[in-house]
Amino acid sequence: MRQIFILVEGQTEESFCSDVLNPVLSAKNLFLSPTIVTTSRPQGRPQNKGGYVSYTKMADQIRKLLNASQAVAVTSMFDFYGLSKDFPGLKDLPKGTCYKRAQQLQQNFAQDIADPRFIPFLTLHDFEALLFTNTDEIIKRFPDASKQQIAKIKAIKFTSPEEINEQGPEFSAGNRLKTIFPAYQKPQHGILIAKAIGLENIRTACPHFNVWVDTLEAI
Repeated sequence: MRQIFILVEGQTEESFCSDVLNPVLSAKNLFLSPTIVTTSRPQGRPQNKGGYVSYTKMADQIRKLLNASQAVAVTSMFDFYGLSKDFPGLKDLPKGTCYKRAQQLQQNFAQDIADPRFIPFLTLHDFEALLFTNTDEIIKRFPDASKQQIAKIKAIKFTSPEEINEQGPEFSAGNRLKTIFPAYQKPQHGILIAKAIGLENIRTACPHFNVWVDTLEAI
């Protein structure tokens, strides 16, 4: 089985790759091997993993994964809105749709890494956006939800879940979800909701995400 290494932002993305993406890719004789990004190494203590990291550290870890002889490809899964200020081209984003901006940043990422095996991917705009593919599945995880909470999450309108926080990071899907359901915990609930929705439904609702999965399947 051919191995694809993926550098991810945290525990939830790691589980998503292992439990949701891998069953589909394995049918193509591909195995997605996730690694959580290392953010720091305090003196005398284990490495800290997960969360936001500088672009320099992100790129260094991508290049280390590319050095693995068994890697047929290396990819990434990081939130678009959480990128560090030193990400190439972040200060000069083109006007237009969020898809156009994400594609430009991914192109910048690929050009900087300069390895044909690298397939950059940035989640629009955060992992929780994918969960808004089916808000009923979100609500099911909170059986004690009030009518007001249900009404609030149903009232969030969008053309695609990937466009849900075009107003800014403070309006991100994750922030909205946590505001409506304070008990929401990304590692605990995120992967359960994603699995309940199903990969094919997410792909149908999220075109930017779907292009990435198509690219991986074509390796």
